[in-house]
Amino acid sequence: MFLKFLFCLSAVAFAQTITYTGYSDISQKAAEDEAAAGVAKQISATVSSTMTVDRGETRANGKTELSKDMRVRNTVKSSLFLKGLKFSTEPKQGKNYVATASLDLQELTSAAREQLKNIQKRVSEKEGLALAAVKKGNYTEASRLLAEAETESRPYQNYVDEISVFLPIDASMTLKSDASKIQSALLDSLRGIKILVPSEVLKVDASNPLVFKVTVQKNGAIVERFPVSVEHNGRRLAEAFSDERGEASFRIPAVVLQNEPYTLKVLPGINLQYRNEAGLNVASVEYSMDRPQCRYAMECDAKAAVCSTISQKLGEAVGVMVESENAAPIEVSIETEVKNSVKQLSSYNVNLYLKKDGYSCMMSGIGAGKNEADAVRAAISKMNFSRNCNVQKFCEE
Repeated sequence: MFLKFLFCLSAVAFAQTITYTGYSDISQKAAEDEAAAGVAKQISATVSSTMTVDRGETRANGKTELSKDMRVRNTVKSSLFLKGLKFSTEPKQGKNYVATASLDLQELTSAAREQLKNIQKRVSEKEGLALAAVKKGNYTEASRLLAEAETESRPYQNYVDEISVFLPIDASMTLKSDASKIQSALLDSLRGIKILVPSEVLKVDASNPLVFKVTVQKNGAIVERFPVSVEHNGRRLAEAFSDERGEASFRIPAVVLQNEPYTLKVLPGINLQYRNEAGLNVASVEYSMDRPQCRYAMECDAKAAVCSTISQKLGEAVGVMVESENAAPIEVSIETEVKNSVKQLSSYNVNLYLKKDGYSCMMSGIGAGKNEADAVRAAISKMNFSRNCNVQKFCEE
């Protein structure tokens, strides 16, 4: 038996090339496969801080065996390193085919290192803009830029991990970020901001919008360009920015205020995380609703659930619906057409016609459901009765 140990040192900090010579008495391709496997194991071997890579080789009976202390890391993917792998054919040694494989690790990882550079540049640019926005009091912009910088940074570690398969990682590859410092500056700037709302109960009638103002202050001084949102029952209705007087004005249609509770939430239009950490207040505005009664009758031959949805939509548009035997009936007719069917769901084009005493209006929509009635209900629930019909016409007796 022919036995030989060969130890090779392969180390250059900025132009490291790994080589390995493989032998096979089967074919030149088999020798190349052995050489490629040797390069892969060298990549996976422990790399010291001096960039030395030791590898061992045993040749027995004309075949190459790699020493057992060379472990192949699971993260090594042949499709990755073979892109830069080069082979040279050596003269045969007796019956053995000989091939040497070489791989320049700096060249191999150049694309990943370029990605790190580009990500670092984009993160730094966005964080710089975020800090400038904080100093200008543009809190919404600062919050948005910080979020974008975080999104930009997410792929960074994947590229670092890719490089670490082939080369040691040093401090120069650490992502440099001032996010924590900028977030602290943003929170410091936000703390103490208060939104002052009207203390009286506001009155709303069905025909006029609710108009009111709030004031944004910090330690008694006005705050400009501050975002303020108004919500009702969890639904955002409006957003405005405070002006040079620190005032944010709102004009909310009465139609969206019909349902209880008659309370509006006025809150900072800032990312929830910063809002909570800065301790910003959420204020409430109470209002009373003068909801007129709409006395009506309806001739509706559709399913009861569909007719009920129509009554509900009318009520949202004009006030409380009260059935009356003395009222002329609202004639309801519905046209449907199947639009699409997927498994157990079908979508329909729906036309709704309402007519009373010579006045009529038509609304169209698309709805989906397990059956036609569900689809019609879904379509009607999305229709805007106030915009498409003079609904007061249906309330006249």
